[in-house]
Amino acid sequence: MCIRDRAYVDYQVGGIDQTQIGSSAAGNTSGAGSDTTFTVDKMVDVTVAAGAGSTVFANQTSAPLVFTVTNTGNAAMYFALSSTEAADADAILTIQPELWLDADASGTVTAGDVQYVDETTFGAYSGNETFQVLVTGDISAGASNGNSATVNLFANAYS
Repeated sequence: MCIRDRAYVDYQVGGIDQTQIGSSAAGNTSGAGSDTTFTVDKMVDVTVAAGAGSTVFANQTSAPLVFTVTNTGNAAMYFALSSTEAADADAILTIQPELWLDADASGTVTAGDVQYVDETTFGAYSGNETFQVLVTGDISAGASNGNSATVNLFANAYS
């Protein structure tokens, strides 16, 4: 992205207004100046935030956890997503989690939600745009009260 701009300096000498000076790329000490053009680099940044924890029960299928992903960069990006159950948690998931675009932000997989396949599945998101992801997994029949699991969602941005 290119930006063109010009700055102006108004000043006084001994209380007397002087002729305004405009900036230029080479520097300027008098006159109107000229626009300076510079290129802004593409900033790639993403924020992933977990929603409130969920209560699940033994033998539950497709138990959802809600995450929000925000493109905090300055250009449209695609996102490669992955999820894992943390090694320090009780091993209560029986399948590798599935990822879904929660199109209606309902917090559960419903018609219209899209299952993640690769970084192009959900499309590109502009800077400061947020989308909601559901991480779903089946809960072990052997899970019991007091068991817990930490599930992580990872996002890498691509243009």
